[in-house]
Amino acid sequence: MWRLSGLKAELEKAQQQHAKAQAALDVTAATLAVQVERNRVLVEALDVRERELDEGAQRIDRLRAQADALGVDDADSDYREWANQRVPSSVSSWVRELTGSDAAGADDLSRAASVPD
Repeated sequence: MWRLSGLKAELEKAQQQHAKAQAALDVTAATLAVQVERNRVLVEALDVRERELDEGAQRIDRLRAQADALGVDDADSDYREWANQRVPSSVSSWVRELTGSDAAGADDLSRAASVPD
């Protein structure tokens, strides 16, 4: 009897330890499941972001190619003829007035050509 009573106490203690270990295992499994889901969501978000960055880089490459093409086309187009035309005299005299070295009028003209703060 005495031995049986001791074994029953050990059995109860082992069952309590098992219950505690099972509870800890359940908490750990639940935590792991949450972290796995978070990682899955993060991986999906990173995949979307990577696709967006790739699309952006491709768009930038296309725009650079278009800009390069425009630079080459502009050199051989009607714009080159327009750029080689003389500046109207009223415009050139206005620019000369703005950049004139006249000490008295230089301050007035520079203020007229600038945007106030």
